[in-house]
Amino acid sequence: MAVPTKICTYSLPDLKNTTDDAVATQYLATKSFRQSHTLTDVRLGLSTAACVVAATTFYLDYTQGFEPTKSFTFYACIVYFTLNALLTGWLYLFEGSTIYVGAHKTADVSLTLASSVVRHDPTYRLKIIQSQVVDGRKVLREREVECPFASWFDERGFFVRRPFETWMGSVVPWILENEDVPKELASGVVTASGRAVEDVMPGTEIGSGKAGRRKGAKKT
Repeated sequence: MAVPTKICTYSLPDLKNTTDDAVATQYLATKSFRQSHTLTDVRLGLSTAACVVAATTFYLDYTQGFEPTKSFTFYACIVYFTLNALLTGWLYLFEGSTIYVGAHKTADVSLTLASSVVRHDPTYRLKIIQSQVVDGRKVLREREVECPFASWFDERGFFVRRPFETWMGSVVPWILENEDVPKELASGVVTASGRAVEDVMPGTEIGSGKAGRRKGAKKT
């Protein structure tokens, strides 16, 4: 077993980064999900390309001198700054605060998680987006939940896995099934607390009994 890593409980970046890693590597990796690394691959590809351009320029300038390579250096600088601009745009417009993108192994359900913290507030905020195709229409469920870091970090700064898994299971209950998506989710019933958004036609009834409701109806 890996030796637990002790972190400073007063450092929000450490608390957030450790929790973010636990979402993908320690929790969802053991469930019925397959992670997509597209966002990370694109970021690494752009970063690697920029490093290769910089290293090649340095090598040529070091071995042949500036004058013979100044034309190459000029175009290399343009390429380098273009790659960095693309990387910045990718991080800002596409990746952002996303920490996990994946899909259920046995059901047509995709899952996207984004995390954030507020300065001087030791609370973990998680945005959960579930996408599923039901009867030919795309159903999108979005939840925003939060929980104090102290719920799964002890006073010594060690990450405690069990309470974290319990919390994750409470905000997205069907993750704990570890097999198939429950019938409630497949039929469109919102099974977790938080804000939910369904991409359905107005007047379409979702669920039944106490869970049934009509989109656009006024809350009582």
